Amino acid sequence: MNNQKSKSKRGDLHRFLYIILGVVLITGLHACGSYQEQANMGEIAETGRDFLVDDEVEESYGMYSYILFSQPPNENTYDRYNALVDKFLSFSPIEDFEKYYPRDSLNVLYLPVVEMPAYPTDSDSVLAKYNYTRSKVIINTLPREYRHREAVYFVSSLKPLTNSTGIQEPYLIQDLTTIPPDLMGIWVDEVLNEFLVPRSWTENAMRKMALNLRTNIERAAEGLPTVKTALVQFFTFRPALANVQE
Repeated sequence: MNNQKSKSKRGDLHRFLYIILGVVLITGLHACGSYQEQANMGEIAETGRDFLVDDEVEESYGMYSYILFSQPPNENTYDRYNALVDKFLSFSPIEDFEKYYPRDSLNVLYLPVVEMPAYPTDSDSVLAKYNYTRSKVIINTLPREYRHREAVYFVSSLKPLTNSTGIQEPYLIQDLTTIPPDLMGIWVDEVLNEFLVPRSWTENAMRKMALNLRTNIERAAEGLPTVKTALVQFFTFRPALANVQE
């Protein structure tokens, strides 16, 4: 009986990751558009974090990633927000890597805040300083279908998004709105690990990335208790995808 339950749980996780990865990465591919065949991404050596304070602009780096919340959390979303901020804080500050690598080989992970959080930082205090207005301005540079709804995004671009009239190809937009909190850290790790591999952001490369992520996250997330709940929530959020086959 227990063996059957275990197999059922693994099956749910398998389908959940298949559907989520397909939606996230195919959506990103669609956004990349006709430029995807010409846009080559150099090798990214490391990812470091930095706060995007008030209205300051980004420094110059090889890649720019952003954690974006469209609105403040409620009792149902706070744990998800908190888990993503906690993951952000687990990265070393970007300046630590600048001692060893040229900036054009670094991916900077930005979190918009209204003011610099007090040290030592923790996820609750950082989330209390989050700049939702600045985040919304950045979200408004994304394609229209990503605006005007409650969402959690992890966006990566080769160009900074501050003062941009629209995100430039190539880019990757990940919708993390339905990712369970206890899967958030694993998800971010696996995505950034893929970024460290030199590649062109072409459709074939992105599909290969999806398969790698699916395999690695599935292995890392075995036994997570929230998979079934997240699967139900995902189908509610994306009902048109219920016919996706394993």
